[in-house]
Amino acid sequence: MARKFHNSYYCGKLLAGLIGFSLQVLPLAAADIADPSAVSLPSTNVSLASEVPTPAITSFTLINADTEEVVPGYENLADGAVIAGDVVATSRLNVRANTNGATIGSVRFVLDTATTHTENIAPYALFGNIGDNYTAGRLPVGSHVLTATPYAQDGANGSAGTSLTIAFTVIPATPTPTPTPTPNPTATPTVTPQPTTTPIPTATPTATPTPTATPITAVALSWNASTSANVAGYRVSYGNSSGVYTQRLDVGKKTVTTVSGLTSGRTYYFAVTAYDASAGESAPSNEVSYSTATSTSASSAAKPTPSTSITSASSSSSTGQTATTASSSTSTSAYLSNVSTRVRVGANNDVEIVGFTVTGNQAKTVIVRALGPTLRQFGVAGVLADPMLEIHNSSGNVIASSDSWQGAQAALFSAGGRYHSLQPANMIEPAIAISLPAGAYSAVVRGKNNSQGIALAEIYDVSPGNGSKFTNISTRALVGTGDNVLIGGVTVGGSSALKVIIRALGPSLASYGITNSLANPTMSLYNGNGTLVRSADNWTDNSAQANQIMTSGYAPNDQREPAMIMLLTGGTYTAVIKGQNNTTGVALFDAYTLN
Repeated sequence: MARKFHNSYYCGKLLAGLIGFSLQVLPLAAADIADPSAVSLPSTNVSLASEVPTPAITSFTLINADTEEVVPGYENLADGAVIAGDVVATSRLNVRANTNGATIGSVRFVLDTATTHTENIAPYALFGNIGDNYTAGRLPVGSHVLTATPYAQDGANGSAGTSLTIAFTVIPATPTPTPTPTPNPTATPTVTPQPTTTPIPTATPTATPTPTATPITAVALSWNASTSANVAGYRVSYGNSSGVYTQRLDVGKKTVTTVSGLTSGRTYYFAVTAYDASAGESAPSNEVSYSTATSTSASSAAKPTPSTSITSASSSSSTGQTATTASSSTSTSAYLSNVSTRVRVGANNDVEIVGFTVTGNQAKTVIVRALGPTLRQFGVAGVLADPMLEIHNSSGNVIASSDSWQGAQAALFSAGGRYHSLQPANMIEPAIAISLPAGAYSAVVRGKNNSQGIALAEIYDVSPGNGSKFTNISTRALVGTGDNVLIGGVTVGGSSALKVIIRALGPSLASYGITNSLANPTMSLYNGNGTLVRSADNWTDNSAQANQIMTSGYAPNDQREPAMIMLLTGGTYTAVIKGQNNTTGVALFDAYTLN
């Protein structure tokens, strides 16, 4: 302890912690100073405890995910903050939760009660991060409520600390003044409801253009009211591709509206949905299209193309999830409604490439997704933490890309969106809705910042029965052992059976310059219940199959490569490609329709 001699003090040290000290206060006479033990008094234990802070979120900071730096002026994103639309428009953003320095196992974010994300490693970010590389997310215009809660253990487990909740608003960007065109309603599609007890308006559009020599930048739409009693209002969805709607307009209970701000010389596609007071929303009506010509001519006349009545059919993807895809109620021909492959994505050029072919005289609308973190819930270890997705045409050009479904097409996949049923479970997983003419395409999946792990690429046909279809899928990947095998999945829709040939190529890839090809691939085909349907090693092993394979024109070049011709009824099928005796190497999985 510190001691005092006359008016001078000696320094001592009290150790922080739950440590007991025996403190003796000894009133000594001057004569006793030489021998303080001569006086004995009862000792008193004093407990000095260090303050162990309770885990707490102290503030939020807005981060520019492109520069990894704090957005100036938003170092402390406080309750009631307003984020300028110019900031949102020019930067890809993230929000970091700041803590009080206590030991924290994880932080769980909740944005607007619907979007949740848990971070196990600091810095803790709303849209995720890899080290100091922040993942970009989307903060739509409007009011938001954000809550972050610290937990003692990973995965939002253990005791919860002190959370922080703020409300903030994102305002629209300041528009650049431009001349305002005079609205010129030129089309009046009439929507006739289909008798039903649920709010499902069905369109039977008609359109008559008003002759004019000025650019057409607006169109008037009208529809008959739904017969359902609980309709609270209607929404008009539209965009420049059939089945892909990038804009939504809530018109309330009106059954007529004018959509303005259209670009002259473009074709727009419109559909109407009804919604009730409990946020339930109907399926879209059939679609009407209109071309906004630049002057009066024969081409400026509206050409409505009502589609057949649309119903919903559920199909299980290869992850075990249930995905809803649209199918025509009048279609009975079998078709590939979903194709997918699961492989390990490596660094640099060791990416996942899924090739697919669209045939027919109509454009096909597809949804392409890349899943990584979602696979954990199905027991897959070593997943790709932050997948990125590109779609290439046959010339190798990138025609679409995404690093999160919350990007430019977020409205399509969010609650109430046309493709909400296909929204990836994790906010950083990408998804793209796109309309593709006949041709060959490739979906490329890679890891952000060259990260590696297992990923699932999926392609859904959301415009079946329109005269176009998938006829081929292929994936080339490095086949390993354990979970690192090559898995290909196909889902067959329609009421009839689909004849396909499925192959796994290895040795024949050497002729294309592949030096580490899989020497002896094997293949097993399972149905949606996980039951083995057929297995194959060498495609020539079964003489009856071998004759069919030869006749099909798709016989592998090497007899060690497996192939099988199957007649598949509606459902999901999974092909697993491995190396004989756990050998590894590059293999190609492909499937062709033969109907």
